[in-house]
This record gives sequence, C-alpha cells and structure tokens, in this order.
Amino acid sequence: MKHTYPLIRTLAIFGLIISGALTLFLVSRYLDDRARLENEAFADARAQAASAAEQINARFGEVMAIAQQIADDLSGGAQPYVDIQERLARETEARPDIDGLAVTFEPFVYDADLRLYQHYRYKIESGAFDVLDGATYDYTAPPSETVATGWYRSPLERGAMWNEPFFATGAQKVLIEYGVPFYRLEAPDTPAGVVTIDYSLNDLRALMLALELGATGYGYVVSTSGTYLAHPVPDVVARASILDRAAANGEAELAAAAQRALTGETTTIETADSLTGETSWQFL
Repeated sequence: MKHTYPLIRTLAIFGLIISGALTLFLVSRYLDDRARLENEAFADARAQAASAAEQINARFGEVMAIAQQIADDLSGGAQPYVDIQERLARETEARPDIDGLAVTFEPFVYDADLRLYQHYRYKIESGAFDVLDGATYDYTAPPSETVATGWYRSPLERGAMWNEPFFATGAQKVLIEYGVPFYRLEAPDTPAGVVTIDYSLNDLRALMLALELGATGYGYVVSTSGTYLAHPVPDVVARASILDRAAANGEAELAAAAQRALTGETTTIETADSLTGETSWQFL
C-alpha cells in the first residue's frame, strides 16, 4: 500500500495534463471552426450583396436603354414626332415594370404654332396606364416650391441623368426618373426636348424585397446625393439621407464609406447596425 500512493498520484496528475491538453485542443478547434464559419458567412454575404447590386444595375440599365433609344431615334429622325404617342404605347405595353414614359418638347419644336407639348403615359393605381397629352404647366420655368421642373431642365443642362426623387405633378406620386435630351435634326447640337422614364419608389421597394439577401440581410438604395430611395424603414424613403443619418447617429465610419461609395468605390465596413442594433457587415 505504501508504494501505491505515488503511482495513483502520478496517474492523477497525468490525467489532468491529458484533460488540459484536450481542452486546449477543443478550444483551438472551436476557434478555428468559428473563424472558418465567419469567413464563409462573410463570403456568402458579400456574394449576395454583389448579386443584388448586379440585378439592380441590370434593371436600371434596361430602363436607361429604353429612354436612350427613343432619344436617339428622335434625334436621328427614325422616330417622327407625330408618331410618338404610338411609340410610347408600344414601349409601356412591352415593359409593364415601367411606371411612366414621356417625351417633352422645347417651345415650338413639336408644332410651330404650339409653345409647349408633352406626351406622357403613366401608371395609375389600378396598374393600367393613363395618358397626359399636352402641357398642363410651364415645365420650362425655374423650379419653385409648388412645381417641380428640374426633371426637365436638368437633363437639358447636364445631359442624361437620374433625377433626385420628386413629387410628379402629372402622375401625383413620388418618382425617380431618368432623363435623356434629344436634339433637332437641322441643328444636332441644339436640344429639342427630353425623354423621361419613371421608376416609382413602390416598384423599387418591390424589387428590393424580391432580392436574395439571406435570412438576416436587407438592402437599401440611395441616390447620388445619398437620399434613400428604398429602405426597410419606409419613413426615411425620399425624406432622409444616409449621410445625415450617419452624422446624427455618430457613425463616422459609415458616413466615410458612403461618401466613397457615392464616388463609385466598392467598400465594406463592420458596424453596429442602426436598424437592428446588432454588429453587421455593410457592403456598399
């Protein structure tokens, strides 16, 4: 019995060493697995974000191409002015996702005896299209608090562009709109008017909801000034800017990343999400 105690003690100590080594191994394995899973989750989230961005780009690229083709046909003479009503009807019937399509002319261009003329097909609440034929206000006038005219004047002054969200007087709803100038046959450098194509904020929200962003992901879209065009919180849409909200919430990193994204840079940050409060990745 006298000689068994050291043996038992030694076995006990050895067992503790084995147990400690196993614990270290398991902890190490857990940390390795967690890092691997986090890397995989990050890669999956980034891929989902990239795919969503590609889908949005494709949809808006198609919308831009329609407006550009009509403008090119008007500028080159392939599309006669007098047949523009039929052209817009065909385009909107072929693409029900278009919320509105218009051709708006400079003074006396459509008709030498008519100062202003516009043909505008726009979607009403039922989903059908209504028509506004002829100008209901002077869209060439400077913008005011009651009438928005930047949608017409800005593309003439700056070229093809997406306008900031605005309340459309004719359609009576908030729209985001792409405008392309077209030019006179006899004076190719002189604008003859603007082709505009509309995407409603409701359509953009539906597009975002249809995207595959994973069980814990959500998307938002901002304009070139940072104004929210789509967001899970409806109250910020067309009313708030990502830059202003980031500044108000003390999110300097998000504000800086958003500024870079608005210049065309792709960037990723990890922050506390202002919507959920959880740590999140943001891909901009």
